[in-house]
Amino acid sequence: MDVNPYATPNSEPRPSDEIHETPTIRQCHHCHCEEFKTWTLLNPLIIHWVLNPGLAVNELFFGQRIPRTVFLCRNCGNWLKPNSQFIECPKCKRFHSAVIWMQCGFGNWLGLVCPDCGASIPSVLNLTSILILAILSPVLFPLSLWLRTPYRKWAQGRIVKSRLSVQSQSGT
Repeated sequence: MDVNPYATPNSEPRPSDEIHETPTIRQCHHCHCEEFKTWTLLNPLIIHWVLNPGLAVNELFFGQRIPRTVFLCRNCGNWLKPNSQFIECPKCKRFHSAVIWMQCGFGNWLGLVCPDCGASIPSVLNLTSILILAILSPVLFPLSLWLRTPYRKWAQGRIVKSRLSVQSQSGT
């Protein structure tokens, strides 16, 4: 009998319980290296995302988000390769390949969601987006509270399907 070690009493099964769980150790899924370069808010590309007002369109209309912290494998070579980029969930500490979010990069208006635990993964907001959201907050805040739970379930299911697709394409 398989027992989920992450289940709590009275918890409902997660969509990812029946598939391969992501390891909790920070290890590259390809070369098994444990050395990473970390991109945070001080990285020039992330600063560009925050300051460029044109990228507010990507956030507000298309729902594109980038995580606050990205880990890049030092051994996999080129940091532009999607296979060498990883995102860690702050709640369950699982280390996910960024490829799964690249397949469903649009529609993340309420943020990125962990495929294993369904928690929010912190993402970067554009300054222009923050200004527009502040102006529209009397309407959007109650709407986001009402839609948050259904959105997380929908987004988690979408990310799990994306992960399954990535795993079947890579043959793992």
